[in-house]
Amino acid sequence: MASGSVSQVYKAKYHGRKVAVKVRHPGVDKHIKRDVNLLFFFSKVFSLISHSFEIPISEDSMKRTLTEQIDFNIEKQNLEIFNKMFEGRKEVKFPFPFASKTSDSILV
Repeated sequence: MASGSVSQVYKAKYHGRKVAVKVRHPGVDKHIKRDVNLLFFFSKVFSLISHSFEIPISEDSMKRTLTEQIDFNIEKQNLEIFNKMFEGRKEVKFPFPFASKTSDSILV
């Protein structure tokens, strides 16, 4: 159905229901950590020229935030919260996650 830099989405059937299965690409978490390491390395080097190249958050904070954004357990929790918040509102819809089939790298 769709593909992005972090994951790919497939159509499937689960107990007779049409579902979307979101699968995180292998190694994305390692690539994020590598990219953040490179970003901060160059920031430190270039900040010797100008302080405008300094990054205003810590390296660990950025890694943690970006890693949380690719954790599908967190996305599942957010979908559950949104569904509860907008319950009964016909004009707003969110997918209903299958909690038992969701992991950090797969969302159904």
